[in-house]
Amino acid sequence: MKFFGLFPRRPRKQTSDYTSTFGMEITPILVVDIIGLVIGFISIFIIQRLRETIGGRLGRALNLFVWGVVAMTVAFGWEIFSVVFPHPLPADEIQRLLMIAGMTLFVLSARKFFSLMQL
Repeated sequence: MKFFGLFPRRPRKQTSDYTSTFGMEITPILVVDIIGLVIGFISIFIIQRLRETIGGRLGRALNLFVWGVVAMTVAFGWEIFSVVFPHPLPADEIQRLLMIAGMTLFVLSARKFFSLMQL
């Protein structure tokens, strides 16, 4: 199966010893993704409280940053979902698109902060 004809989809091997197609154990990957997911939720909570405390234009500039963190957190959640529940969707490509969206929102947030510094 191809994702929009760009990336060939490799079928996942179903093994009983929890190894991926590359022979790497899935357990450490899940642990890292779960840690990233928890850190993402904590970051969203802290940034939201900071945004409410600051307020004004600076608080509004943090909105893009918050949405960038949300996109990255959803990417970690998607990776966990795709490892735990195998499905036919192209999991790697969707995670990459979410990470790219998060990075783009971080850059836009930095640009907005830079424009605030020019005032």
